[in-house]
Amino acid sequence: MSAASSHSLTGNRIEFRQAQGRRLVRRHWSSTARASWLGANREAELAAHRSASRLGLAPQIIGLDSAAGWMDIEWIEAAPIVVDELLTSSARIELWLLLDQLRKLDAPQVPRLDVSTRIEELLDRLTQIDSAASLRWRSQWQLLRAGPTADTSTARVASQMGACLVHSDLHSGNVLRRADGGLVCIDWEYAHTGGPLEDLAGLLSGSALLQTEWQTAQDVSAPRPDWWPADVFDALACHGHAEQVRVLDWWVEARRLLDGVWMKLAAHSAGNTPHA
Repeated sequence: MSAASSHSLTGNRIEFRQAQGRRLVRRHWSSTARASWLGANREAELAAHRSASRLGLAPQIIGLDSAAGWMDIEWIEAAPIVVDELLTSSARIELWLLLDQLRKLDAPQVPRLDVSTRIEELLDRLTQIDSAASLRWRSQWQLLRAGPTADTSTARVASQMGACLVHSDLHSGNVLRRADGGLVCIDWEYAHTGGPLEDLAGLLSGSALLQTEWQTAQDVSAPRPDWWPADVFDALACHGHAEQVRVLDWWVEARRLLDGVWMKLAAHSAGNTPHA
């Protein structure tokens, strides 16, 4: 018997259930066509979710019916992290430790995806339904790609670090704090293997609080924020603060573009998705 349900912009529906005395969360997926149109991949979601759940970084999958389009995951006593938590250095360091754990996960079944390729794909789809909006976003993308750090930022990540598991939709609503204080992630439908700075850039792009810190950190005289992943920057051969800022800035702007194009596409396609 379901207790409550909610819908998301992607068309997915979450239902809270009670079965045999056990509390479960049932995730009803939108159509495969709609998911694909927005860049989601159900197989990648399941593979990434399972890999993360083996280390306690995601709820366990209890049941699955791919044909009917749903999966049941365990109910955990947890709540989304809140902005106030990010005011403390300890909470931000915890986020980085979470990203570091995800980066080290073995997820061979999760396909690789380049951020540039995903932006191009979504822009092409947006062109089909809103050419004016697509043109505005594409012009920003062209400027970013023509910038002086574009080639070095992407090539350095590819050559020095290789690919790692990327959640690709980390924000305060998708990171939950358990009752014991541990962090877990939900909503893995955009997971892929990619660059080690992608999720960090996504957090910076999606949090007004972290954006303020990011803007301050771009000053060459500013100290490196205590939660920045020094080991990743060292591996990328970014030895100075100014160079770290240049490389990460490209990724933050790329994620801002990706998220903006996705939101525009999702808003247009809600209820009348082409090919869905």
